[in-house]
Amino acid sequence: MGTLLHLVGEDEFDLSDREIEEIRWNSELKCLRAICKIKLIDLNEALNMINNQGLNLSQNEHSRLAEIINILEPFEFVTNEIQGDQYSTLSLVVPSLLQLIQHLNDFKLVNNSLKAFISELRNEINTRFSVILDFKNNSIVDYS
Repeated sequence: MGTLLHLVGEDEFDLSDREIEEIRWNSELKCLRAICKIKLIDLNEALNMINNQGLNLSQNEHSRLAEIINILEPFEFVTNEIQGDQYSTLSLVVPSLLQLIQHLNDFKLVNNSLKAFISELRNEINTRFSVILDFKNNSIVDYS
C-alpha cells in the first residue's frame, strides 16, 4: 500500500484526523477518485509490486471506475449537504431525491455494463423513499 500512497499522495487517504462517525460511504468514493488519478500503467505496476498474482486493471475497467465516480458524485454532494449541522436540512430532502432520480434518468452511459448499477440505485431510492414520494408522478405523496 505504501507504493499506492506514494502515487496519489498520502493526504488523499489520510482519515486518521477524522472521528469514526464522520467516515461515511463517500470515503470509498474518495478512494476511487484517488485511484483514478493514477496513470493506468503506474497503477498496474504498483499492483504487481504489492501482489504478484497478476492483478491488473484493463483500460475498460479503469474507464468504468471513472464512470462510477461520475454516477456517484451527486450522491456525495447530497450526503454532505443533508448531514450539515449548521443549518436546517429537512427542506433539502425531497428536492435532493428528485434531483438524484433525474440525474440517474439523464445519465449518458459510456459503458452499458453499468446499466444495472444505475437501475439498482434508482430502485433503492424509489423503495426507501416511497413513503414520502410518488416517483411515478414525480410528486410528494398526499395523505389527506
